[in-house]
Amino acid sequence: MKLWAFYVLAPASILLTASASTPAAEDVPGRKLALLVAVRQYNRNELRPLNHTENDVNGLAKTLATAGYRRVVLMTQTVGAEETRFLPTAANIRKEIRGLLADRKEGDSVLIALSGHGVQFRGKDEAFFCPADARLADRSTLISLNELYHDLEKCQAGFKLMLVDACRNDPQSDNSKARSEVNLESVTRPQLKRPPGGLAVLFSCSEGEKSYESAELKRGVFFHYVLKGLDGAADYNTDRKVSLDELALYVRNEVPEHVKEEFDADLRQMPELVGRTRGLVPLVELAGLTRDKPLPPPKATFAPPNPTTPPRTVDLPGRFKMLTSRTTGMKLVLIPKGEYQRGAPESDESASIDEKPQHMVRITKSFYLGQHEVTQGAWKTVMGTEPWKGREYTNEGPDFPATWVSWSDTQEFCRRLSERDGVKYRLPTEAEWEYACRGGTTTRFSFGDDESQLGDYAWFGGSFDDGNAKHERYAHRVGLKKANPFGLFDMHGNVWEWCHDGWHDGQEYVKHAGKTVSDPQGPSDQILLRAYRGGGWFNDGWYCRSALRYGLAPAGVNYALGFRVAAAEK
Repeated sequence: MKLWAFYVLAPASILLTASASTPAAEDVPGRKLALLVAVRQYNRNELRPLNHTENDVNGLAKTLATAGYRRVVLMTQTVGAEETRFLPTAANIRKEIRGLLADRKEGDSVLIALSGHGVQFRGKDEAFFCPADARLADRSTLISLNELYHDLEKCQAGFKLMLVDACRNDPQSDNSKARSEVNLESVTRPQLKRPPGGLAVLFSCSEGEKSYESAELKRGVFFHYVLKGLDGAADYNTDRKVSLDELALYVRNEVPEHVKEEFDADLRQMPELVGRTRGLVPLVELAGLTRDKPLPPPKATFAPPNPTTPPRTVDLPGRFKMLTSRTTGMKLVLIPKGEYQRGAPESDESASIDEKPQHMVRITKSFYLGQHEVTQGAWKTVMGTEPWKGREYTNEGPDFPATWVSWSDTQEFCRRLSERDGVKYRLPTEAEWEYACRGGTTTRFSFGDDESQLGDYAWFGGSFDDGNAKHERYAHRVGLKKANPFGLFDMHGNVWEWCHDGWHDGQEYVKHAGKTVSDPQGPSDQILLRAYRGGGWFNDGWYCRSALRYGLAPAGVNYALGFRVAAAEK
């Protein structure tokens, strides 16, 4: 079990070389730089040895070099045995980081990878990476993550990303002399200060979880899927590039399933993306690489879906007014105006940082929202296309959700349907979506806090067997589960749903803390990422919470992302 591994893909695009001794690239705009650090062996009186840290960074170097990066510097104990400059001691690491980040330009990118133990001291909110010469009683021999944040914040490179593979479950060796001198937290992923603007951090696990090394893979589980994702498995929109959001989505789907299968079905390791880079710069371009199939489905054998059971459509007489599309027959429910607490409360320790702080939102006008996700039948009627046809892990039929559609595609769908119906359709804002999902509730789900009831309302966790849907796999026909208090189906689970807003990493929540804000929308200047909500059929229940939120490139598509439409009340 690995204790801590960081990976910092910092400033504007990312540079690489095949070996530590390769000369620096020319001083030209758009340089891609990488520093990869791994610590395998520690002083036996301080910290336990690790098994696969060098495999992690060696694999990353190979992947980045294959993808066209021009310079990579490796700092491992194997490389350092031949040239002491590259031995991963505290002084050497600081020196290499300073050199790497100095004099960077807006068009540059930097990748820093740190793989090894990490520690956090009881009662402190600062986390540390442990170099090869780490002495826990002397913090000057440790690398502060906050210090690293500070160095990256000053760097002028345009794109900054940190990948943190962190497990800190009792890092000290059994005979550690430092046990009586230091008092380490027993928690895993630390509470860190928010990354500065322009820096994103992808953690290997969420707060309170462990990060696992795999004897079978001979790598950390997180890093194994980071490498697969960068090799092409995360290229959801098949544009031969892998973005941060695609990589984050990929590892968030793959890592938890692998941990459950290899170690224990009750264990959880869920990678978490915190912060936001300034621009949507590809991490790798995949020219010449063979793309893996994304996100293999749960292993099971199924009969063909039974198409005879129609979706549940409830007119809710005397309760909610309905709008029916004359072109598609799609029904929309009138959602009454009102107020609600947006986001997750501080007491929910499992919630992500971009869901807090909770604040009051006022929806000032009633609006219509699709009772179901837009179906394949409705899409084909309006667009005349079948983007899901023959794609992986997708059921086909008129009552299944329309997937493999990008945010940009949904805009064209709304435009065409608006012209036909004479009603202006659009995507809901994030604020509208969460308000409608909650249905007047303040709990984690629209039915309460108890996840054991989620199966009554949502398709999630790769679940398949439930009454008439027992032969279906992947996303299910809309409307087969219970509706929420507003009469909406599948707001939790089935497929994720695009929202209108540009994505933000929680800064809007911070800005509105302690206030009541009316009809908020995401940042108007954020056109590179769009928000999506709701959880999918393959996700754990945690992803289906009302407050959970993510962002993806507007061109992104996959088998578990769809949408529903909104319209103003006339």
